[in-house]
Amino acid sequence: MIRNLRFSIEAMGDKKIEMFLRWVQIVISFVCLCFIFQTFYDFQSINEKIEYLAGTSEIYVLRDLNTDAWYEELCNNDELTWKFQKIVDVINQTEVEKIVLNNNYETTKDQQSIELISVSKNFFEKYGVNGNFEEEVFSDFELRTLSNEEWSNEIWPVVAGYNYTHSYDLGEVIQDDYGQKYKIVGFLSKNTTYTLPMQSKDLECLDAAFIIPVNIDKNDNGNMIEYIFSCQFITDQKEALSSIEKTNRELQLLDMYFDNYTNQLEYVKNDTIECMVLFGSFGVVLMVFSMIGIVCMIIQLIANYEYEYAINMLCGANFGDIYFRVVFQSVCLIGSSVLISFAFFGNTKAFRNIVVISGVCLAGLFIFSFLKLKSETIINKIRING
Repeated sequence: MIRNLRFSIEAMGDKKIEMFLRWVQIVISFVCLCFIFQTFYDFQSINEKIEYLAGTSEIYVLRDLNTDAWYEELCNNDELTWKFQKIVDVINQTEVEKIVLNNNYETTKDQQSIELISVSKNFFEKYGVNGNFEEEVFSDFELRTLSNEEWSNEIWPVVAGYNYTHSYDLGEVIQDDYGQKYKIVGFLSKNTTYTLPMQSKDLECLDAAFIIPVNIDKNDNGNMIEYIFSCQFITDQKEALSSIEKTNRELQLLDMYFDNYTNQLEYVKNDTIECMVLFGSFGVVLMVFSMIGIVCMIIQLIANYEYEYAINMLCGANFGDIYFRVVFQSVCLIGSSVLISFAFFGNTKAFRNIVVISGVCLAGLFIFSFLKLKSETIINKIRING
């Protein structure tokens, strides 16, 4: 076996440039196909989450059309605070189920960045978020209306991402690099994800995040603006949201309108299909050419080394030894390409599909190599040459 391995490596070294080009082709084709599978599964997961979230209703979010300059004026104008308070009150009084989800903040602990996701208590149920926490935890996520100063002096309840399960204990109080204190009230399951309206093409992973309650400082215009645009309204009657639009119109405050996020999934679906067709076609064509190249390489390998193979067989080598030397190169090329795909995508469902495809390709190459060697009748050829 060691001798056959050495012979195989020497044969690969004789054509290392060709081997390298074949390897690059296979790696690119596998990565492209893995990307396509990942895109498909991500969209499928997003679609399932939205369907679970909305049920038979629609999801409406407020589309923000305000400029940065206008925001700066709004945030710094204390005379407008009462207008924002009124819109917030109308939103809270509207008899429509709403979820609040704001992912605009982060903190650091021991110089490690942590994403802060502020949510309303129904986020866990509506988004199907599971983990190591009891239902009593949800009461900690009641909407707060403290001033920013009061809120920063509180110990914030936190459901931590899976990455922190080995770093902290339930009930432990920790402090970030800015002095803010957090109490760990639960941990999320591994690979917990969510999707946010207007960011629908991305699945966001919560493994390295802290989930905290929503707080509204009714004396902070910027804080109230973030709350307004973080609300997701779930209803099958858009008319139920008319009071919010009417109040904003009367106050002449924000440039915004309600957008049906559920309908946007069709656009996302079309974009996803186009992406899959484009990259999928490229990956399949490249893989076909790569397999053809490997087949040609096997034919050339047998033709170039058939005299050597025949000598080895006449000296006692069996067919299995020669067969190993022929297929070893294919195993190296495809096996290393699979490892590169794993480095990019990890042990995901998309990667496992690549493993299946690579197995099928190797099986085909094994069969072809076997039949090719059998048809060559190597020993007879050396006898004829002799």
